[in-house]
Amino acid sequence: MKNTVKAALVLLIVLIAGLSIFSKLMYEKEIDRSIPVTIYRDGEAEGKSVVHFFGKLMTDRLSKERQVFEGDIVMNGYKIEGEGVSVRWSQEEKQRADRAVFVQQGRTQKGFNAIIDKDMTSFAMRISPGRYAATSEELYEAMAKLNWEGN
Repeated sequence: MKNTVKAALVLLIVLIAGLSIFSKLMYEKEIDRSIPVTIYRDGEAEGKSVVHFFGKLMTDRLSKERQVFEGDIVMNGYKIEGEGVSVRWSQEEKQRADRAVFVQQGRTQKGFNAIIDKDMTSFAMRISPGRYAATSEELYEAMAKLNWEGN
């Protein structure tokens, strides 16, 4: 009887440890995507451009709500603040916006808010003070409001 209880306890501990390790693993998907956007400056549509995403999109295996993107963002005809360095952001279902952080040589260089969907096809982000890139006017307005409120 003692051996059975001991074996069950060991099995339970091994299962818990295995689930814990498995939950830390992320599903990775390579991203190489170009998305047309409208550029807004001080509330007015200024022009059109294309944003290119290159990198890895990682999704939690157990909690599909959490995603992390690591890679580069390049925009035709415009310089994004921090462009030319790596960008990393994570999404949480409960957050109002995502936090993106540009990193250069292991140091945090610049942070900004972005609104982006799980498929990385609809988004809005600040590219410089007063200037935003967005796939829709609604996302631009939401992004401008977030930055105005300082969130």
